[in-house]
Amino acid sequence: NEKYTIKLTWITPVESKSVEAMAMYNRFFKTLLSHMKYTRFGRSYFDPHAGNRIKNIELWPGFEPTIKICNSQILLNLNMGTKVIRSETAYDVLLKIKSQNKSNEDLVSKAQLTLTHCTVLTKYNNHKTYTISCVDFSLTPQSKFDTKMGSITYYDYYKQKYNVIIEDVKQPLLTATDKNTKKSIKLIPKLCFMTGLTDEMMADFQFMKEMHRYTLGKAQAKMKENISLLSGILANEGCKSEIKKWGINLVDKPVTLTGKQLDPGNMRVFRDEFCATDQDIDRKVQTQMYSKPTIQNWTIFYAKSSESLVMNNFINIFHQCMNTFKIQFPKPRMIPLQRGDYVSQIQMAINPNNLPQFVVCILQGQKGKGFQYNELKTLFNHTLGIPSQMILEGTIKRDKGIRSVINKV
Repeated sequence: NEKYTIKLTWITPVESKSVEAMAMYNRFFKTLLSHMKYTRFGRSYFDPHAGNRIKNIELWPGFEPTIKICNSQILLNLNMGTKVIRSETAYDVLLKIKSQNKSNEDLVSKAQLTLTHCTVLTKYNNHKTYTISCVDFSLTPQSKFDTKMGSITYYDYYKQKYNVIIEDVKQPLLTATDKNTKKSIKLIPKLCFMTGLTDEMMADFQFMKEMHRYTLGKAQAKMKENISLLSGILANEGCKSEIKKWGINLVDKPVTLTGKQLDPGNMRVFRDEFCATDQDIDRKVQTQMYSKPTIQNWTIFYAKSSESLVMNNFINIFHQCMNTFKIQFPKPRMIPLQRGDYVSQIQMAINPNNLPQFVVCILQGQKGKGFQYNELKTLFNHTLGIPSQMILEGTIKRDKGIRSVINKV
């Protein structure tokens, strides 16, 4: 009940096209979006009410906004995109893992590997999103936590606040970090819907073809999406009020810019020379190289459980690629990694006085969430200064496309 006096001192007006003003414009546009009831994923916004359904997934249209000064104008760029929301929950994923792993140790390890770093969506609280940091098997919905009103179980909390009944009270809890408060929070797997595509979905040609009908639009169609989106914002009563309050006008007609097409030039591979925009360029570069690096020392790190996969799929195809490019590498140093901290194991295995010229790491995990990917890249790029290539186990399991991946290595 204390009273405070706040004194504001006039300094200077903020110029409309200054760097300081950009922060205000971004705040203004985010305020408009708050009236539109979109769901936010990172810097992007998606409309859950305008989605399309394919089999067991929803495709939400959305965009990532950027405001910048260009050609002496304040311009808004909308990078259109699509978010995949699966009907599968984190609970369904855990049940599938449980059916495939009999021992409790394997279940815990596989669950952490599969769900850590995944983004999930909860529909009971207006489509909020969270990034999972770990699966906590020490807690269940029957566990208690402290609130201002006293101690309460997660089961009772969800029942009282959201009118949600948790049927399986023995499921583990998911740990995430609140984006605003930075505090650790617990989530119920059964209430968390998975986002993004699985490896099985991406390997299904017919499914991906159907999905691309909605996600890969032509330029003209994307332009219509932009115009429709801005028209919807300008028609919203809450947005109209904000625009009047801020005194900033928003124009829904796109700005036309004059572009310049650059000559791509030619590429030279061994004795052949061809235009860099040729349709079959991927095939044309699969020949003897114009110049070849001298490699004497390189290393492959991989999970111990994947040894046969690495030897049969990766190494064999790597030799085929070497023959194609007429390049000879010595045999790599093969270092298996045990389950646990890969970074410390690699640091112990590498001799600082005799660093490999480059390394390949074959990681477990899903696309975009390879086990310890960020930590390993920091180790190789920043600490050791070694070129490195990370490849997912799932990629080398599939015969289709593996040659293209190894060509790039």
